[in-house]
Amino acid sequence: MVKLLLLFLFLALSVSAAAAAADSIPLKYTMGFDYSSGDYGLESDTEIYFVPFGVEADFYPFLVKVTLPFILIDGPTGDGSKTTGGIGRLSGRVSYVIPPFHEAAPWFEVFVELAAPTETIKSLGSGWSFSLRADAIKQYGRLTPFASLGRTFYTDDLFHDRMFTSIGFSYRFSKRLSGGLLFDWFEASADRSNDSKDLVVFANVKTGGWWSVGPYASKGFGEGSPDFGIGVLFSFRPPND
Repeated sequence: MVKLLLLFLFLALSVSAAAAAADSIPLKYTMGFDYSSGDYGLESDTEIYFVPFGVEADFYPFLVKVTLPFILIDGPTGDGSKTTGGIGRLSGRVSYVIPPFHEAAPWFEVFVELAAPTETIKSLGSGWSFSLRADAIKQYGRLTPFASLGRTFYTDDLFHDRMFTSIGFSYRFSKRLSGGLLFDWFEASADRSNDSKDLVVFANVKTGGWWSVGPYASKGFGEGSPDFGIGVLFSFRPPND
């Protein structure tokens, strides 16, 4: 576990150093907490705690992000229940922002993400994976609808490649407060599992300084999703002199 933390620290510092070496490259540090609970078609509930740490550099039109989570799972097994915890998969993501080609067209952002099997326990991850995703965003005054479509490819034979999509909107209530609603769908990635469908309500609060807070809550539909989830994401953007 110590080696994984050192690897994440090295990558995070590498992204920060690359940004510092260039002129006026904004950085963002993130930390989150996510809790979900559901029976997934079983007799007992499974509780999952997910705590990601990340660092992002804005090399516009490119953005680079590295994330490493801590995961704790408490759920049923064949002979009772079991609690499993540890470091999850290390992921690196690069995206490219495409401005509108016409005033009526949306902004596009194309993502490429690679996740490495750095989990301390195999059940906390799914091996190597590679994801492609495209987002479309269009602002109409205070209202901003958005949509996302992507596919994840796995190298582990236990998992199937899967499609995923999201659609929703955000609304800016004031200079510091915005909120919205989105619907997520993930195709089942393993045998005897079901598609994941979740409705999420979210908000974003800017503190007026360099911090922002993003609480959210979700409701799952079907056996492939948790019954409910809650979480919060903290973001810190240091001043860019």
